[in-house]
Amino acid sequence: MRRSLRRVKVSCSCQLELAISGSQFQLVGFFTSIFHIFRLKPENQPRARAARERESVRAAVPADVPRLLSLERGSATIAHWSEDEYRRLFENSTPERIVLVVDIDGRIQGFLVARIVNTECELENIVVEQSARRKQLGTRLLVELIERAKARGVEPIFLEVRASNYAARSFYEAHGFQQSGLRKRYYVAPVEDAVVYRLKT
Repeated sequence: MRRSLRRVKVSCSCQLELAISGSQFQLVGFFTSIFHIFRLKPENQPRARAARERESVRAAVPADVPRLLSLERGSATIAHWSEDEYRRLFENSTPERIVLVVDIDGRIQGFLVARIVNTECELENIVVEQSARRKQLGTRLLVELIERAKARGVEPIFLEVRASNYAARSFYEAHGFQQSGLRKRYYVAPVEDAVVYRLKT
């Protein structure tokens, strides 16, 4: 992520079809039993659907700024901005920005900020609350950004990440980003190189 505002998208469906011919094989009861063993219990289906419905990704609004600040302050590896800088994200000025939040049960658990300049998009910040990590919320945010960039005809998407942040690098690479450059001594406190990644949408 960049250090200031100046430069600063799994569902697996597996279906097994069985063709049974001939009256000598009475397998219907067997496969029916197997189906009932492995299928999701009816009483759990509404609960699973409700859990999915409680999670959503939406565009951020100015009223979200205090929560964005709180999440940002809890992450040491991202770019830290002032409250005024966050509020300016919602002003009608250039460059245009995409600000997304992901919430569960109405509480924001992560956010993403990207800016659009001409036909390019730069991912500036992406944060997920510590207690909500490993729930693929970062993936939800990134996938939504990619979809919105495609809808606007914007490509490619760029970002920078600390060279030592292997978890973040693996995350971006898993979503199709490819290393496209290196910026020596780009970060401060501590001083470190930035790896530049690029995704063609």
